[in-house]
Amino acid sequence: MDQQRLERMNLSLAVCLFDSSLKSSGKSGIIWGAINLLIGGVQISSGNGYGYVVCGLGLFLVVTGMYEMKVREAWVVKLSAITLGILAIWNVGGVALAMFSDIRLVLGGKALIWGIFQAIGAYNTWQTYAVYKTLLEHSDAMTLEEVKRILKEAEKIKPKENSEIIVFQVSPTLGDKHIWRLVPVEDVLLSLQYKKELRESLESAAFLEPDQIKIDTQGEKFLSKNLKAKLTIAETVIEDVTIEPEMLARMEKIVGHSANITDAPSSHSF
Repeated sequence: MDQQRLERMNLSLAVCLFDSSLKSSGKSGIIWGAINLLIGGVQISSGNGYGYVVCGLGLFLVVTGMYEMKVREAWVVKLSAITLGILAIWNVGGVALAMFSDIRLVLGGKALIWGIFQAIGAYNTWQTYAVYKTLLEHSDAMTLEEVKRILKEAEKIKPKENSEIIVFQVSPTLGDKHIWRLVPVEDVLLSLQYKKELRESLESAAFLEPDQIKIDTQGEKFLSKNLKAKLTIAETVIEDVTIEPEMLARMEKIVGHSANITDAPSSHSF
């Protein structure tokens, strides 16, 4: 793959990640909207006129959430930030109001915590507007559709069903655990990093040339056949890597013909 095509592919991949974030924000808005509609409906049925305000907010959140999930324009990032900001004001304001009145909040004091995180999220989302706008302006529709298809297929492939997929785990003593997946695409590798929570969520992705990746094994883990390792991806060093011997062998098999794999048992490069 020539350098210009690789750059176009990574540009489109960045757009896909932004789109995924907007879809996630849209889903969150719809969920919060449904919750507010439910609460507002209960309040209205009990004769509390305040429920109409709550329902109004709920309807707004549902509509904007659906819009965020479908429309792909740069200004939708601002809409997402505004929605988060409104939620932050609603939750923090609700806590403040409850302190000086008889109003009882469904989420209690947790609403304040949610509000603070939503305010931070609103600020960070607003700051990404210029980046997303630039990405959209410089990406081309054909490459974007191709990358969307590749990404969708790569996430569906199961390592046990495809001998070319490489999977390993990063488990630091402090911090979040991540699952990494390397998927061959033409003569490059698609690197996918997932945050390991209740469900795996894609955090980052990139198309990389084989010589941009190096792994140095550091022996077997205690009471396990899996190997400890240090990974270098595009000059970024990742510690606390755990990889199965089979996956390490796949690395050599897939890119060994085009990279300098060392003979030392503690170091493998590709």
